[in-house]
Formats: sequence, C-alpha cells, structure tokens
Amino acid sequence: MIFSCKEKSEEEHEFYQVINVVYKNLAYEPTMDFIPPDPWTQKKHFDSLENRNLEPLKNSGKIIAIKSKIISNNLFLHKLHSDEAENYILNNQRIFSNLDSIKIENIQAPTNDSVINFDKGLLEPHMSDYLKFDKLISFSQVMFNYNYNKAIVMGTVSTSGLAGSSSFFFLKKYMGKWKVVKVLELEIS
Repeated sequence: MIFSCKEKSEEEHEFYQVINVVYKNLAYEPTMDFIPPDPWTQKKHFDSLENRNLEPLKNSGKIIAIKSKIISNNLFLHKLHSDEAENYILNNQRIFSNLDSIKIENIQAPTNDSVINFDKGLLEPHMSDYLKFDKLISFSQVMFNYNYNKAIVMGTVSTSGLAGSSSFFFLKKYMGKWKVVKVLELEIS
C-alpha cells in the first residue's frame, strides 16, 4: 500500500487525535475519594479529611511513562475477535494506522502530568512497584473504518508490575472530535 504525504499526515493526525482521547481515559484518576456531605444532614463541623482542598491533588501531576512501541496487530486482532467489533468497524472495510511507534511529543497531557518515554532502565531490579514513574501506558495500532469516523484501539495501563488492565476503546467522530462511545474491559490484574 502506497501513501502520499497528504494521506500519511491525515492518518497520523487522526491516529494522535484518537490516542490523545484514550490517553485521557487511561491517565485520569478521580481525585475525590470521599463523598461530599449531604446538605440535609445539617452537619456543622467537618474533620480535616472532609474539609480538605482538592485542587492541590488535581494539580500535583503524575509521571506517566508511555511505551513508544505499538502493540502488534496480531495481538490486537486476536483479542478483538468479537461480533460486536466486526459490526462496529464494517467487515473487510478497516484499515490500521501505519505508524510503528508513538512520539510522546504528540501526546497532550490535559493536566500537569509529565509524559516520558518508557525505558527498561526505569524499572528497579527485583521490584514490582514502579518507583520512577506513576503509570505505564501502551497502545495498539488504531483500526479505522474507511471514512475515518469510527475507530477501535486497545490501551493498557499499569501502576506496578502486578497491577494493570487492558481495554478496547470504541470511538466515533462527532462534529470533528473523537469521543469514546464504549469501553470493553479485557483484563485486570
């Protein structure tokens, strides 16, 4: 398959648009870990946990490591084998993005997160916990329909060598913007 520069740049643009939407889903952590008090209880005093300011937690920023190598198409297709996926991206009318690695400078972190390239040197020997970063995220190739208005991508996120999950993200383009319409959880460890 031969691509012109214009087709290649359009494909790359759509690829990163999809990856950035999925990144936000994988990197986002809800910061509110308590239930706001019910105004009907007329509680007059709150302890420090209930009264704390959440802004510093939202703005603290995490270090997110991104694997630049893209998950292989074979693994992607093996895990995706489902009628639902075939119906979402029409049979035999799908194309894979043609990129072999992710450029982290194209990842748009919506918060104060630092996005870094993952390297095995960041792992501590004989430890399952990540000490030099908070999360490790990787992506598969993006599978588009020929109109580039529907896409499926697999994303994985882990917070240690023993805790992570993989999901398929079904996306649709609405008014020029990609939106996640469904998430299919694959594995949780």
